[in-house]
Amino acid sequence: TLKKLPQVLSVQILLIALMPMRFMALMPLKPLVVKSSFSLRKKKFVTESNEHKINLLGLSQEGLGDFFQSIGEKPFRARQLVSWIHQRGVTDFDEMTDLSKSLRTRLKETCEVRGLCVLSRQESSDGTCKWLFALPEGGAVETVYIPERDRATLCISSQVGCTLNCRFCYTATQGFQRDLTKHEIISQLWTVYHTLKNEGRLIDGVRPVTNIVMMGM
Repeated sequence: TLKKLPQVLSVQILLIALMPMRFMALMPLKPLVVKSSFSLRKKKFVTESNEHKINLLGLSQEGLGDFFQSIGEKPFRARQLVSWIHQRGVTDFDEMTDLSKSLRTRLKETCEVRGLCVLSRQESSDGTCKWLFALPEGGAVETVYIPERDRATLCISSQVGCTLNCRFCYTATQGFQRDLTKHEIISQLWTVYHTLKNEGRLIDGVRPVTNIVMMGM
């Protein structure tokens, strides 16, 4: 757990940049019943990775500032990228119109904004949704969205598998495999948040998600 602390803090920085949240205890989930199939038609999410490019989805605002300094740009560019990527859900650098054309070209050549591929989405009659995200090595992790009248909780995976051996839990039967990277953790929130926002599913008129639970910590 101590080894993961710097990564977790970096992840929390990005969560705070996206929206104000509070953490709460994990609540029991209701059984899910498939109500409809799912596809990301309204938004294009990049899923194929280029190993030679930096995935900006995994960098905190501080990390983005360091990146821009390393290429001779001002650190304030980091705030602009956080706004475009996390608050607006934009992945195409050409749409980031407050950046110079030369910088946008450079970002396209060296960077990407790539979320995890969505394998499936299941939804129950009470609005609870479960997303299944594909991992590069062929595994998958789950993310669960639990809406209520005055709040909506998103349960995010932080590991592949589990160290516990609970007989009732399928994930535990896989054993612990690895910790998720920062971009894999952030991708779950980023994808679900902007998907629900596009669908108009807002709890307080502004946010589709008000609480975060980290599963596997």
